[in-house]
Amino acid sequence: MKDDNAVNMMFNLALKSTEQNRRFVRFPVQAKVKVLIGDRIIEGEIDNLSLKGTFVRANEPIKISSSVTISIFDSLTTHVISNLKAKVVMTTEDGFGLQFE
Repeated sequence: MKDDNAVNMMFNLALKSTEQNRRFVRFPVQAKVKVLIGDRIIEGEIDNLSLKGTFVRANEPIKISSSVTISIFDSLTTHVISNLKAKVVMTTEDGFGLQFE
């Protein structure tokens, strides 16, 4: 029964993605992140993730086209799940969008 719910949730997410003209489905994920840009570290959170990128909620400004490394942390522990290279592709008052390289 749980598997059916998971499949339904993924199907609904894929439909929403298609409706929004997105090439990749965004999955809801809440995780703490650290973004390394040069010698500067920006701490933030992500609330969705796709195969190509994520949006980081953070209060610090960052320039579009900046190359960064993003460390995503497990929400239950302090372990790093992944370190990814990315490029800043958009900014807002709430944070910035990253495209994985």
